[in-house]
Amino acid sequence: MKLFVQKIFAISLAVFAMSPAMARQLCLKPLPADRSVEVSEFGLPSVSKLLSVPDFDQPFLDFGMGSKTILTVADGKLRDFTEAPMSSWNRLFPTIISQNDDTTWAYTNVRPALFLLDPETSTFVRHPISDTPGLRGFSHPDWRREHEDRTIDRRNQGDGPIYAYVGDKLFKIVAGELEEATVPPTWTASDSVPIDFPGVGVFAHVKGQIWFRRSDAQEWHMIASIKDLLSLHSQSPFSIFQVRYEQETGSIWVMLEDRVLVGRLEQDSIAPELDYQFAGGVILHPPSGKILVWAGEALTDQGNDSPRPISGSPGLWEMSAVAPTRVPGFQAQPRLSNTVPLLSTLFHDPTQTTIVSHAGGFAAFDGESLRDLAELTPEGDRKPFLRKVAGRYFMRSWDWLAEITDDLDLRPIPLPQPVEQRVELLFSPKLKTFILHSAGWETVFTSTDLVSFHEVQGDGTTIIGVIGEMPGEAAVLANSKHQVFLIQYCE
Repeated sequence: MKLFVQKIFAISLAVFAMSPAMARQLCLKPLPADRSVEVSEFGLPSVSKLLSVPDFDQPFLDFGMGSKTILTVADGKLRDFTEAPMSSWNRLFPTIISQNDDTTWAYTNVRPALFLLDPETSTFVRHPISDTPGLRGFSHPDWRREHEDRTIDRRNQGDGPIYAYVGDKLFKIVAGELEEATVPPTWTASDSVPIDFPGVGVFAHVKGQIWFRRSDAQEWHMIASIKDLLSLHSQSPFSIFQVRYEQETGSIWVMLEDRVLVGRLEQDSIAPELDYQFAGGVILHPPSGKILVWAGEALTDQGNDSPRPISGSPGLWEMSAVAPTRVPGFQAQPRLSNTVPLLSTLFHDPTQTTIVSHAGGFAAFDGESLRDLAELTPEGDRKPFLRKVAGRYFMRSWDWLAEITDDLDLRPIPLPQPVEQRVELLFSPKLKTFILHSAGWETVFTSTDLVSFHEVQGDGTTIIGVIGEMPGEAAVLANSKHQVFLIQYCE
């Protein structure tokens, strides 16, 4: 690995020295802070969160312990976000729901309130449902992550219907009105809301039980039971909930964080019949629809789970009907850190294969069999992760970055400076450039081709974090220990 990194840095110095002049230079523009903004004595952190909303020009900024409130950028200043849907007492992002009719909703649960975005004025307007007697809060059925990319956190955004908890009942918001929802018999107001999979039916997770009904006119049926949760809530089996249904064969797969439940749902059946469940890290191959699982441990005591758990020897298994089958081809072993699985997977569109990390490197599944990718296995014992940025595919480790080419080769990316801490890569569609940053660097670099790099011009302030792209203008937010900046075209 050390030789691999030295090669990358040698290329980096040569390429950076030869970099041609950039057509439009990017500069750091300091954002003055409104007098209402208070930064803690510890300063701003290197990792911050940004939430943006289509047709709404202000970003939601969370600096964690570095600020006492949610902040925004308005009128050229960093300000406390006190307008709807925020308020000075709210320290959490709102949840944004963009629905199919092009309406955008926002709700907060610190003091429950619902807002509708007026696109003409680009403002959120408080909705009368907010004043419903007995209102306890809101929710929506979009689960936090998906197996396609577990790195994406979807907790603050969604596109499903909005539900309201009123007293001990659940209501669905339909056309701006409250409509009482039908819930499973064991449901209470502390449980999550149902989630609808069009063409399949409605599922509900209630205290480790999975309930199902095909339509609003039919009754709920319990189809699975997952008991004795052993882990923290952040590692719950239900932190991912996905369903795949094959109407031609009647096969159905219910995918959770740590397992897949496999069964059948016939056209005239009232509920699925689940045959088995198989625990481990889940991998998808979209073209074939096949679902693979690294044989592993569940987050629960499976002795109490239903349907029956099936275990397999270490390796990759396909979730076939009736029983799991070993994936043919290269017999890979799972990648572990001590005993904890380190799953990294990415669908590679040019080759229509799913790239999978394993104990010795990476392999590719083409829908039929698994083959080893020795060309994607760098030297050393580092365990790189796969990422997709702006339609391109990357492998990233702690101190190097490489691109996976269309023919599944590995192209080292020549970084402009030595890397002491992990390099971060993002793409700005509005600036039409990649942005690279590492906590050990004193500046930020940009590149349109990831071959030549250009330093963002500034006043010598050390940038410790790149936050994300601004809504409504061609600019990216970044911050030093005590100030926020815009990365934008130089004037």
